[in-house]
Amino acid sequence: MRVFKRSGKWSYDFRYRGKRYRKDGFRTKILARNSANEKYNQLTKGIDLENKIPFSDYAKDWIQTYKKENLSDKTFRHYERIAEKIEKHFQETPINAITRTRYQKFLNIYNKELSQDQLGRLHAVCKKLVESAIYDGLIYKNFTIGIEVKSKKSPLKKESDKFIEIEELKRIKQYYLDRVKHYAPSTHIILLMIETGGRFSDCINLKREDINKVKSEVFLNGTKNRTAQRYVKVSKSLIKILLDYANHHPVSIEGYLFTHKGKRIDNAALNKCIKQACINIGINRNITSHAFRHSHASYLIYKNINIYYISKRLGHADISVTLRDYGHLLKETEKEDEKQTIALMEKI
Repeated sequence: MRVFKRSGKWSYDFRYRGKRYRKDGFRTKILARNSANEKYNQLTKGIDLENKIPFSDYAKDWIQTYKKENLSDKTFRHYERIAEKIEKHFQETPINAITRTRYQKFLNIYNKELSQDQLGRLHAVCKKLVESAIYDGLIYKNFTIGIEVKSKKSPLKKESDKFIEIEELKRIKQYYLDRVKHYAPSTHIILLMIETGGRFSDCINLKREDINKVKSEVFLNGTKNRTAQRYVKVSKSLIKILLDYANHHPVSIEGYLFTHKGKRIDNAALNKCIKQACINIGINRNITSHAFRHSHASYLIYKNINIYYISKRLGHADISVTLRDYGHLLKETEKEDEKQTIALMEKI
């Protein structure tokens, strides 16, 4: 490797596997040498520096290859919309030509249009794309690291409405327990969601054969991702309630339990029931069915339940999703964890 000065500027010049690599215009010898070393390291690590693969093409191919077979149609469409955003902004720009600054500008375009949750999901997918490209040897730097992901869009829902305080949750649960004798589908799916932390799309597919009295568990036939289909342990009292409901309420032709006039109830109708229940018991908040899922996870974290188990119970695609959505709650327990760790160390 040769580093030399010419016309007042420093340059480097070397050959690797029969190909010449040269660059001029460095202000100092150290800058030229560092750049030459970095280029050499890239080459020896198998990174294809000459690739011209557009970020948009890589995104579409990655989504088709790694996501299509493992996601529901709805979630896959979400990934396709992200690919469309990438294509619209980056067009034919090669993935190895994108810098952190350009990527930040890409997110900034959408920070007024997308909510914090939507912007976070966009960034999360791009981050996975870039990590995959690094593994494939197309780039060597992760341009999604150290990026500001902050939406400027006013939230449609108050942060407080996403979670239910434990005392409020107990009141809501008791409200519906007092009404199980009416055998309403909304009552029973809500009780199922409260105890399992399941999504509406997980719980609405429940059939009688999914209720296992012996093992005290239910099978949630979710469709959101490859791990949405799962067995979840529940209380014997809930098993009894669900079986009693199944014995008294007509099912659909397909065997679904939570039906009205032969069709599965929808989430909008369920949210209306929850709204009326909150009015009846004096909870003045705009709570939806998804709040049961957030509250379920939050309560388990508060009670120091293992985060890996929580992730599996919720049917998250991987633990990174759980940490992204609930990591801030784990930080709240950090001081208590420190105290317990110190106490344990003192006993050794």
